[in-house]
Amino acid sequence: MKKRTAKAQRMQTEEKILKFRLSLTNDYGDKAEKDMASKGCDYFADGTLVVWDVDVLKEEVIRVYRASNPEEPHVYHPSW
Repeated sequence: MKKRTAKAQRMQTEEKILKFRLSLTNDYGDKAEKDMASKGCDYFADGTLVVWDVDVLKEEVIRVYRASNPEEPHVYHPSW
């Protein structure tokens, strides 16, 4: 069995801290929202602390979900 390097172990830990989701053209509607909620639950159950849902196509916002309060995202709006 191959031993993982310290960098690989650190990257695995870091990927659990933060997840990104980019909304694509087919990522809208009730089904997409249910899928995102399900994935968010999975991420938090796996130890992820923060999930960023980046929507630059439709609403142009970034929703930041935190494991401490996943039902109430902080919404960031562009300043341009």
